[in-house]
Amino acid sequence: MKLRKLNIKKNKKAEIPAFGWIFAMIIGAVILFIAIFVVVRVTSTQKYKTNTELAAKLDSVLNPFASVGSIGAIFTDTITLPSKTQINLVCEPSFLADDDSTNDLGAISLIISSEDELLNSIVKEAEAGQHKSYNKYIFGNSSMVGKELAIMSRPLELPFRVDDVIYITTKKYCFENTPDVIKQDISLEINEQRNPIFDNIKFYDIDKPETKCSTDEIRVCFGSCSMKSGNILVKDNSNGNYDIGTVTIQGQSQNQGKPFVTLPLMYAAIFSDDMNYYCNLKRLMSKTAILADIYVKKSDILSGQRSCAVQSVRTNLLTLKSQAEKIASNTGVDCSEKLKSKVYNCKKGDIDFNSFFQTIEAVRTTNKYASCTVY
Repeated sequence: MKLRKLNIKKNKKAEIPAFGWIFAMIIGAVILFIAIFVVVRVTSTQKYKTNTELAAKLDSVLNPFASVGSIGAIFTDTITLPSKTQINLVCEPSFLADDDSTNDLGAISLIISSEDELLNSIVKEAEAGQHKSYNKYIFGNSSMVGKELAIMSRPLELPFRVDDVIYITTKKYCFENTPDVIKQDISLEINEQRNPIFDNIKFYDIDKPETKCSTDEIRVCFGSCSMKSGNILVKDNSNGNYDIGTVTIQGQSQNQGKPFVTLPLMYAAIFSDDMNYYCNLKRLMSKTAILADIYVKKSDILSGQRSCAVQSVRTNLLTLKSQAEKIASNTGVDCSEKLKSKVYNCKKGDIDFNSFFQTIEAVRTTNKYASCTVY
């Protein structure tokens, strides 16, 4: 019996150190968890702050691109970011913007996620910085990743200046069968050769093998050319002027292509995806309608003067306003679910840019020859 009791006591004494070790390990794990949580929380907060500052700085960098219309020029540049960065463009059409009278034209948000050097990956969404802009129209893919960002902007006139449209991309494009009207629009002639002013565009010349499109470039075909995966086809419906047409990507039928009017919106359709394009198109058409209404009121004031005959301009401006409002009502649809199902038509109704362009030209002509110009 004594031996048995002795054995029992020995077993209990043997269990005490084991329990102590387990308890110490649990306490250590808790302390380690708290330490990691605090470090991650601080690091995550710092990343959020850094990304938010980067988003605000990028928006500031884009400010000059939003004022080129005052000099009527095309402005291009390429900026290098501190590290590989994910840039998301979130466009909000007017009916999704905050409930404020100043937000009738929607907004565009820059959401920035810089690369996590330790994990060599893009940081998680909670650490992304965001900056919202109500006075910029930025066209591009809804999600882009890269260290170099090519930027181009140019004024949009329908026919009066509506605003400046900005294009941003991290991809490279190869224009094939490029018509002269486009070469002259976005290039400079150097040594009898046309060179694109946008760093991420090159012209493929069949007589110059060195200009052939490479596999890492997106081919943009004008007119007719063989379509391959990722290619973009631009179709003109205005006798070679590319004032009206459609931009179709691989996998779309012709009626699913993005319609455009004027060259600035053609470039917008090339560089942006459906969600971004139709949302910004809605915002621009809404602003066009607002400006047309302002010019109608100005024509009413001018018509009160004896020497001013602007009735024809006024009539055409009213038509332009009505058409712009209709186009705006047929665009800006949230098509994220449709895109998942490979349905690219982000519209609620048809967009008649043919009639719209005819009205633009009518406003331009009647205003030009009016005794008093309205704009």
